[in-house]
Amino acid sequence: MLELPVVSKIAPGCRAFNAGVVLASVLFSVILISYFIPREVAAGYWAIIILLCATFLVASIYYVIKSYKIIIVSSLNITVKYPLLRKEIVIDYSEINNVNTYRIRRDDNKYGTIFSQSFLIELADGRSISFSFQDYLNYDDLKAAIYKYKLGIGA
Repeated sequence: MLELPVVSKIAPGCRAFNAGVVLASVLFSVILISYFIPREVAAGYWAIIILLCATFLVASIYYVIKSYKIIIVSSLNITVKYPLLRKEIVIDYSEINNVNTYRIRRDDNKYGTIFSQSFLIELADGRSISFSFQDYLNYDDLKAAIYKYKLGIGA
């Protein structure tokens, strides 16, 4: 019986989306604040402000490009697509050495207890690919499909 592949569904609160929102808000804030600073005072600081904004812009764009990925889990292999880089990685199940789920719990005075969960796939050639619970709406489906096809769990 042919099974349909499990395709990742990007969560609206994923890290790539959040980085883009932060970038836009910082640039908007700098532009807005620049209208209220006297020209004489701002003249000496513009080079520093522009340098910091440009650095933040480049770092944010790089982070968005590298972190945005689509994961397709089929019975034959796992395909990881980086659409913004036009790159695709195909992983056969025979190449996988280990799969693990990592859970992190951090107590934060401001936000209370913060939980995070990531799924790590370790390959025979030393590379690894991970994806986080916060980035995908169907994280559990992706994880279950990988366990099913790699280890036969839940088959």
